[in-house]
Amino acid sequence: MRWVEIISARLAVSTPPADAKQLFRDIRKHVADETRERIRVAIYRDCLLESDWAIHLHRDAGESPPGRTRVGLKLADDLRRMALVDHSVWLEET
Repeated sequence: MRWVEIISARLAVSTPPADAKQLFRDIRKHVADETRERIRVAIYRDCLLESDWAIHLHRDAGESPPGRTRVGLKLADDLRRMALVDHSVWLEET
């Protein structure tokens, strides 16, 4: 089984798209460095609304306890300073 931790962020409309793209590039690098690739990160942007982003942190269920990861909690907390954030964890059903 696999877990996916999803952090959805709706940035202020006044955030320039180039700044948002750089922010999420930095987040991708930070997660890779922080987790030493134990967590695979995928970042998505809404195809119609440039201010909506989602970070998916994928991991195997056996690698860590269920629930939110330390890195996910930190990302969500940091993003709350500039965006509306929803943070959830999903378990893949097989």
